[in-house]
Amino acid sequence: MTNVPEKTKYYGGLLKDAEQIIERSQQHAYVAINTLMVERNWLLGKRIAEEELQGEDRAKYGAQLI
Repeated sequence: MTNVPEKTKYYGGLLKDAEQIIERSQQHAYVAINTLMVERNWLLGKRIAEEELQGEDRAKYGAQLI
């Protein structure tokens, strides 16, 4: 390592640990957000299907053959 400021050498371990903590936290946030988005989309799809089906097994627009 050349041209590294003296403080960077002194705090290098602290900075590396801080970087790892931030990266780990970001990964946990990504997983949590993805999980919530899947749940949200599933619930929206379920609600839309309930509205379309109105208690029926199949939607009426699929009952006829062309």
